[in-house]
Amino acid sequence: MIKRSIKQFTVDRIQIVRRTSLYSNAFFLMLASLLNSAFGLGFWVLATRLSSPSELGLASTLMSMTTLFASFSTLGLGYGMIRFLPTFSDKQTDFVNSCLNAGALTSLLASVVFIVGIPLWSPALSIVHSKVLYSLLFVFITVSMTMFSQVENALIAHRRSSFVATRYIIWGVLRFALLPVLPLVMLISMGIFVAWGIPIAITVVISLFWFMPAVQQGYRPRLTLNLGMIKQTISFSALNYMTDLVFGLPGLILPLVIVNMVGADEVAYFAVALTIGNFLKMVASSASRSLLAEGSHQEDQIQVRAWQCLKFTTVLLVPTTLLVVALSGLMLTLLYGNDYAHGATRLTQLFALDSLPAAVISIYLSVQRVKQRLFNVVAVSVFCGAGTLGLSVLLIPWMGINGTGVAFGLAQLIVALPMTVQFLRKRHQQ
Repeated sequence: MIKRSIKQFTVDRIQIVRRTSLYSNAFFLMLASLLNSAFGLGFWVLATRLSSPSELGLASTLMSMTTLFASFSTLGLGYGMIRFLPTFSDKQTDFVNSCLNAGALTSLLASVVFIVGIPLWSPALSIVHSKVLYSLLFVFITVSMTMFSQVENALIAHRRSSFVATRYIIWGVLRFALLPVLPLVMLISMGIFVAWGIPIAITVVISLFWFMPAVQQGYRPRLTLNLGMIKQTISFSALNYMTDLVFGLPGLILPLVIVNMVGADEVAYFAVALTIGNFLKMVASSASRSLLAEGSHQEDQIQVRAWQCLKFTTVLLVPTTLLVVALSGLMLTLLYGNDYAHGATRLTQLFALDSLPAAVISIYLSVQRVKQRLFNVVAVSVFCGAGTLGLSVLLIPWMGINGTGVAFGLAQLIVALPMTVQFLRKRHQQ
């Protein structure tokens, strides 16, 4: 009788998740992030077998720079798509293509400027200058990463996150296929970077010609740039663009800081710890993006949805975080070896704990975006991003790379505590 009741309860919970688009889309976004983290973890494990920590650190820095420029080049239009794509009705194709092309053009210019200035701001990355082919590959991968991110936001806006998960499977499998090969035909650091990046471009092509037409009737990729449509969302997109840049800067800039302040070996340890930490943060990130998409369709239900999202995230995140903190040393030893366990265990534990306040912040920001209270979004993002980066620079000489984990945690905890009180108060008032 008890077993039957437990089974029925489980079935009922699954049915609720399937019927509620907030939960189902959040589930597929979490699955996508889980797949990305799992494939990324496996990619790093294999890469550590094929390279030294110094070579892997350089490759990791190139990946971070590519991701940084892709984030910069989206111009905030990803949030604009999620928030406003449902309102464009018969002009959705023009809007999506305009966002894609604006991002691609911006990332092209940004990556070229970066390559030209490498001797000035990062001599440690002179590897990109060693051959014209390497420079061209860096630009191509940066543009592809920008479009990869934009297409993902279009799929989320249509509440078809199952395709997002499928894209990460494609990218993950192709990464594994190329990684053992490319370091044999070019410098090892560049080979790892290109094995990571070329599958992104292939996935973008599949997404544009297969997935997007499946979710948006009549969609075809075109070289169009409708500035009038972009202007209609520019205030919302621009502020979210700036906040995303500031909020995400620490994770992307710190590898460059570490490689110049401490050394490439430490970047490799930082990257491994951050990969595991991001695996935990993907729970809240996925739920909050689903919340933003739902709120764009049902704005009057945003507070109810936010509380559901917070409960859903807490149930999944708390036990997982505690498990990672307890087993991080063993996990790093088994996956990467003793050197990585020695160099990254403490930082992995710190990043795992950081995911808890980060979850509250992520959900809060989605609520503010739906309500278009963008000043709150800007203020929180600037404080967290600038605070984390500033504290990291101060703490790294004293604590090494562990200082970055302390900086992330302190900055986010200061912001998350009053947000938690606010969530609880509003829940009590409902």
